[in-house]
Amino acid sequence: MMSCSTLRIGVKENREVVVSVNRGGETVPIQRQGVSSGGQHHSRDGGRHCAALGERCTVLRNRCRRGLLANMVTSIGTICADPETVIVTLDADDALIGDRVLERLAAEYRRGADATVGSMLRTDKTADYPVCFERPRARRGGNVWQHLRSFRKWLFDAIPDEALRLDGEYVDLANDWAFMLPIVEMVANPVHVPEPLYLYEPSGVGKGTGRAAREEVIRRIVAKEPVETGPTVRHDLRPCTTVPGQRLLRQCCARMRRIGK
Repeated sequence: MMSCSTLRIGVKENREVVVSVNRGGETVPIQRQGVSSGGQHHSRDGGRHCAALGERCTVLRNRCRRGLLANMVTSIGTICADPETVIVTLDADDALIGDRVLERLAAEYRRGADATVGSMLRTDKTADYPVCFERPRARRGGNVWQHLRSFRKWLFDAIPDEALRLDGEYVDLANDWAFMLPIVEMVANPVHVPEPLYLYEPSGVGKGTGRAAREEVIRRIVAKEPVETGPTVRHDLRPCTTVPGQRLLRQCCARMRRIGK
């Protein structure tokens, strides 16, 4: 049976992860992880939002800001246990459009998708980003970075760590390019969802005076060698067995609680 989970990761200083399952069309929270960059303000804020979930809630507070991509590596690689879990990324200042988004994505995964891309509505302008999955690096990324992004956990786990880094550090600006390009290169069945499922609020980071720095990061990401190509290799990446994800998730969270004490 396909597990359908959502992963919400903040785009500014605070980092939150929400894991939920889709049961009969109803989104049921099973575990919420707050991953904070540190600092009392964000710690209190995360605790207040998580309090309603009681024992289902665990807050992790980093000693210093690590960045979104570093937190994704920790969250997906450690907190999410089932390799078949569907990861959906949602920035903390954005929103899903309507209450049927997970059902729409689940339908694509039931039809065989391993990853999905876009579309979105922007609050600052009208924009359409045609998606190209074939050789995206030759097409300046092929717009595979755009919201709403989803993928199987095992695809993210298969990305070589160095593909997510520049100069030894996890990519901060344009980090969605850093992980979506390898995922699209490895995946056998990517799907473009044409209707907008995501409301995007631009953060301003990498815009204006920061645009040149962002474009340089994108140029370097796109210039990297493709991670993997070829349908045979892609199918070999799929795990042979499904780990009992919820049991391992509970064990992982219990260990994290002990670490936090």
